[in-house]
Amino acid sequence: KDRKIIKIFYQLLPSKIAIVDLITFYETIFQKLPLKELDESWFIDKITTRRHLYDAIKRLIDICLSLFLIIIFLPLILIIAILTKLSSRQGPVIYKQERIGVNNKPFTLYKFGTMQVDEGPLWTTENDKRLTWFGKILRYSHLDEIPQLYNILKGDISFIGPRAERRELVELYKQLPYYEIRHIIKPGLTGWAQLNYKPSASLEEAREKLQYDIYYIKNRSLVLDLLILLRTVRYLFISPR
Repeated sequence: KDRKIIKIFYQLLPSKIAIVDLITFYETIFQKLPLKELDESWFIDKITTRRHLYDAIKRLIDICLSLFLIIIFLPLILIIAILTKLSSRQGPVIYKQERIGVNNKPFTLYKFGTMQVDEGPLWTTENDKRLTWFGKILRYSHLDEIPQLYNILKGDISFIGPRAERRELVELYKQLPYYEIRHIIKPGLTGWAQLNYKPSASLEEAREKLQYDIYYIKNRSLVLDLLILLRTVRYLFISPR
C-alpha cells in the first residue's frame, strides 16, 4: 500500500511486466498454496463451493467410467478375492472402513483386505508387518483400491479429489488451519495432493498435502482432472517406483 511502490508498479505496466502478489507467485511456481499466507478473506474471494456445470459433467463421467471399469475388471476382481481369502483366512475379503466425505458426512469405504484383522496404529509404513503376503502385492500395485469403484458409482467419492481420511485423522488434522475446506468437495480415488506428495505419516506432512488440496479446490476443472488422471496412469504403469 506504499504509494511510491504502487507508482513504480504502475510505471512498469507499459513495459508489459506482470505484477502479481506473493500468494499468486507462489501458487504459479509451486502449484500449491502457502498456508501461512492465507486468511479467511482469501478463501471468500477465491474459493467457489459449487460449479454447477462442472459438477454435473464430473458426476456423469464418474458414473459411466466406474461402471465400465467394474465390468472390465470383474474377472480380476474374482481372482483377487480368492487370493485375498487364501492369504488371510481370518481377515475379510472386502475391508470396510468409515471415512469422512463431502460436508463432513461419514461413509463406508471399500478395499480389498491387505492386513491381519487388527490394524492397530493410524498410519501404515512401507514394510508394515501387519500386511499379508498378497496384501503387499495389492498395496504395491494399488489393486486393493479397485472396490472403491463402487464408492464412485454410489457417489461417495469421485475419481479426482482430496484423499478421504479416517475420522480419527480428521480430528487430528483439524489442528491445521483451514483443514475443513477439504470437505467442501467430494474426496477422490486419486488427486493433486496424492500425486505431488507422499502419504501423510505425521501432522507436518498432512500440512504439506493440505497446501496441494487447497490448490486443487481453487483451480478444479475438467482440464486439471484430466491432467491428474493421465499422471496417475503414468505413475501406475510407466514411472519406475
